[in-house]
Amino acid sequence: MKILVINAGSSSLKYQLIDMDGEKLIAKGICERIGIDGKISGNTFDGREFKYSVELKNHTAAFLEVEKVLTSTYKVIDDLSEISAVGHRIVQGGSLFKESVLVDEDVIAGIESLCDLAPLHNAAHIQGIRACREVFGEDVPEVVVFDNAFHSTMPPEAFLFPLPYEYYEKYKVRRYGFTQGEFERAQNDLMRRAERAYANRNDRRNAEFVQTYLDNYQQNTPMPDAETEWQLDSMLIKALNVEAVNAFAQQAIYPNNQVIVITAPEKEGVVNPTTEEILAIRDKVAAAEIEAYEDNTVKEPLIPEGTTLEGSPVKKTAQNAEYGTTEWTLANGVKVIVKPTTYKADEVRMSALAKGGLSILSDEEFYMGEMMPAFNSMSGVGKFSATDLKKQLSGKSASVQPSVENYASAMNGVCSPKDLETMFQLLYLNFTQPRFDENDYNTLMKMLRAQLENVKSNPDYLMEDKFIDVAYGNNPRRQMVSTEIIDKFSFEALPAIYKKLYPDANSFVFKFVGNVDLETLKPLVEKYIGSIPTSKKPMTFADDKCDPVKGEVTEDFTASMQQPKVSVRYMFSGEMPYTLKNKAALSFLTQALNSRYLVSIREEKGGT
Repeated sequence: MKILVINAGSSSLKYQLIDMDGEKLIAKGICERIGIDGKISGNTFDGREFKYSVELKNHTAAFLEVEKVLTSTYKVIDDLSEISAVGHRIVQGGSLFKESVLVDEDVIAGIESLCDLAPLHNAAHIQGIRACREVFGEDVPEVVVFDNAFHSTMPPEAFLFPLPYEYYEKYKVRRYGFTQGEFERAQNDLMRRAERAYANRNDRRNAEFVQTYLDNYQQNTPMPDAETEWQLDSMLIKALNVEAVNAFAQQAIYPNNQVIVITAPEKEGVVNPTTEEILAIRDKVAAAEIEAYEDNTVKEPLIPEGTTLEGSPVKKTAQNAEYGTTEWTLANGVKVIVKPTTYKADEVRMSALAKGGLSILSDEEFYMGEMMPAFNSMSGVGKFSATDLKKQLSGKSASVQPSVENYASAMNGVCSPKDLETMFQLLYLNFTQPRFDENDYNTLMKMLRAQLENVKSNPDYLMEDKFIDVAYGNNPRRQMVSTEIIDKFSFEALPAIYKKLYPDANSFVFKFVGNVDLETLKPLVEKYIGSIPTSKKPMTFADDKCDPVKGEVTEDFTASMQQPKVSVRYMFSGEMPYTLKNKAALSFLTQALNSRYLVSIREEKGGT
């Protein structure tokens, strides 16, 4: 049995193909600079190494390139059907996930809801999961493994010890069990997940049955039909109460076998804490008197009552029989395209895309715009922080997340048909009432600085930094993000930059795909999208003067390495019409050159 292991980052995708029968590594590698200029490197079990540049527009393109490496260019398997399952490494599972789970839409939604705990990681992991599903399909089982799952059942005496008391107090890590409000929100979420599983009972793929059958065979666990499982789940969830949950927690959590793990850089000028200092912190936290958490959450509408939504009616309707779509043009000029499908009974997807993106920002705003989705995921929307918004949405399945590329701005959403209006409300708020919290901003900046300080000694980072600098003529908009760049960020500038990236509704084309009724959708489109402000001049992309340098340029540089090596990188650039034919021709040329260089560089000269 062969397993593909994936670790997706915001602009990278690491992979390993493992033969589980012999526990042998077949191939491994990394796709880097996804969405920028792209490169892939790696090696195979028989010693072949490779590294080359390739266009990686998104994570799906990265997976397709990995497929080509594994099945063609550096063939180690015949085709993807030899891969029995895919495993994804996920940084943060919060309290939702305490063990490995099979991927489905509820799991993806759960991971997405925890983006505020790991804004630089969970969002990237979701991109990797969705891209994997596009390439492999949903018949191949996908499993997610969470970094924090190992620590999920540790008692407070263990998991609080390394933290200063002020962090414990700030984040109100619980010592008194769950409140009634917390329990009810968790209960609602469990019930909603069970409802969705039952609603999608006729849309399940093979992968969703595999583990159930294996458990039945290996452990004699029951495997009820969907109707019976829904009846049992709903009965058990309704029977739960907060007293029973807290009683179980007291029985399951006890102070024993404490392990303190410290991860810190080992370099000159950095003084790491001693054993005595760590134990002193532990004793201080263990002895601290912390008041019980007070849950003051009050359910309230996302859009305040009394808010006037002017709306805009559908002025024109057009049908496309070939694609089965309906296109509405509102009176305010906004275009909406709808594709009804029952491919999944309990899912509707939304995409809003506009020309523009980072190209319309000034050089000073560029990198703040690039980080905007991370800021948004940490700050919430409207009057609700990210944490409060999650509480308000308990029992619902709906989310909307802004994103941005060099030449496009976007908002993407997903919901259950019964929560369609909630998704529209989130969409409206993301356009009209984005939220920016300085405390959340400072937390993100602190994390960024720590990460960027650590990569400065990485030779691959230095190589990429130098190459981009030379290839784009020291263009200020084509630089590796550094501490020097983020030190110029300004929290006060974020609202204005956001307004530039998402200025109005008529700059965007809104697309809806899923189990949706046109007559149900239409009034929601008119009410919410029709109420988003419009402008006389829709946004479009700008020439950001980011072309590669012209002529022949050669640059040599050196860097200190523990294992010295020499790397050579070429980039060829020019102008040609952007057509499907030309794209295919360049793809074929790339494959031919890779095949030729495999012989001339690796086999004849022993390089990579």
